Amino acid sequence: LFFDQRLSADAKVSCATCHQPAREFSDGAPVSKGSHGKIGTRNAPGLTARETGDPLFWDGRRATLESQVLDPFFNPAEHGLRGADDLVRKIHDVGGYQQPFASAFPDSARPITAENIAAALTVFVSSLPTNKSRVERYLAGDQHALTDLEKEGMTLFRGRAQCAQCHLVTN
Repeated sequence: LFFDQRLSADAKVSCATCHQPAREFSDGAPVSKGSHGKIGTRNAPGLTARETGDPLFWDGRRATLESQVLDPFFNPAEHGLRGADDLVRKIHDVGGYQQPFASAFPDSARPITAENIAAALTVFVSSLPTNKSRVERYLAGDQHALTDLEKEGMTLFRGRAQCAQCHLVTN
């Protein structure tokens, strides 16, 4: 599901388009590009260590991964699907998912549902490696994780520049 481009409006965008494994499950772009070349409003946050329970999306509008994981499918600037029924229909239409869903959800009369798709994606994202960034290592006490210039930037970010008012930095 995470790597399947067929699950977007133009069949060219997957979750991994913006959450690339080689980039700590982010894309490194100032703003991400979605279905039909639409440009989003923010960059894709990394997905590692999602089991921490931190608020999700840049604005913190979702409290749990399972409540968040389908939202990008329905965002016009991301996957561009019209809703949960559209996603379920697409998964049925592209094929190859019936048996894996039946195996994963053996007690379900209809294994391919929005809830089960969310559950499957949640399990996958929760299994991603929890590599700590240099900033996270610094905040956890490793004084050598950042250069002196980076430490000055952190002080400015958290202090006078007031960046941390919106961009939370926690350890």
